[in-house]
Amino acid sequence: MGSGRLGLGIAGPRAAAPTAARRTAMGALPEDENTPAGVPTGDDARTRACRIAVRDHLNDDGFEAASPGVPALRTLVAAAGRNVFISQQDVLGPGYCMPAYDVRLFRALVGRMQAGVPVTIVISGPGSKGAGTGQEYTNGAAPQAVSKALANVAASRLGDRAAANRLVCRNLRLATIRTGAGETWPNGSPYGNHAKVVAVDDAQGACNLG
Repeated sequence: MGSGRLGLGIAGPRAAAPTAARRTAMGALPEDENTPAGVPTGDDARTRACRIAVRDHLNDDGFEAASPGVPALRTLVAAAGRNVFISQQDVLGPGYCMPAYDVRLFRALVGRMQAGVPVTIVISGPGSKGAGTGQEYTNGAAPQAVSKALANVAASRLGDRAAANRLVCRNLRLATIRTGAGETWPNGSPYGNHAKVVAVDDAQGACNLG
């Protein structure tokens, strides 16, 4: 799994750990933003050790400098006036105690939802694999984890968990990709989404189908 120009699921370079100055410039990430959905935040030994050992490559300056499409994507989303559409393998990555998503992109998405702009996200079905290859087309995150992560970011911005949940329920459209009413192909295999498509206001967008 990599994090590339159109988001999680596209291979991209790893970078060094962010500098203290950069962390200060970004501002401290609130606990509910800095933790993947569903991950415990207690002071147990495992959590402490993980926080020390794991580097957040997705939200540091090195990765962003090597992947100019990342800030460009946030700029595109922030400019949306009518709608945002994202279709790709995942928007959450695997992780235990680091941000499993681009926190600043999620902030931009929440900002658009606050402005009344509907956001549509289409991802792979959990457990999907490429035909004949066994290559996974998912990082394992269910749609509910995506909505929870966005609600966490919204709660941090609003300071109100109930209001955050209402905002996400009202303005987020979230689904796994499919071609019919069923959740799998006729052979029982979950649908995989390998597109990398972002569109804003039905016009501006980015596409990488390679």
